Amino acid sequence: MTSSAAHQQVLDFLTAGDYYSAHQKARTTATRLLAPPRRGGPSPGSTATLPYDKKAQEAGQGLWDASRRLLEKGQVGSGVDLAVMLIEDVWKAREVGCGKEERGELTVDVPLLLASALFTRRRPS
Repeated sequence: MTSSAAHQQVLDFLTAGDYYSAHQKARTTATRLLAPPRRGGPSPGSTATLPYDKKAQEAGQGLWDASRRLLEKGQVGSGVDLAVMLIEDVWKAREVGCGKEERGELTVDVPLLLASALFTRRRPS
């Protein structure tokens, strides 16, 4: 299955309201994309950093999109979990510098989405 097909499945789960499956599919897809190559990669226990390659970029884009969409749906825990995975497992682990676009997403979009998600969350009667 290609990552675009997996991303489409995430979108389908979101449309159907199956937020748990969308969260798990996004997380699993990113984990598979971020896995080191079986041959030619750093040896176990090595401190070498894997490159920010095409697969890492795809993982990052998928995590960002799924996180944002889950937050828009009020799924704060799942959205934050994927955002943390994006920061820790993609940007930090791959030593990606935080550029202007990423900084804008983190400092503007995420707080707005979180505020919106928390505000629209149903309160117990």
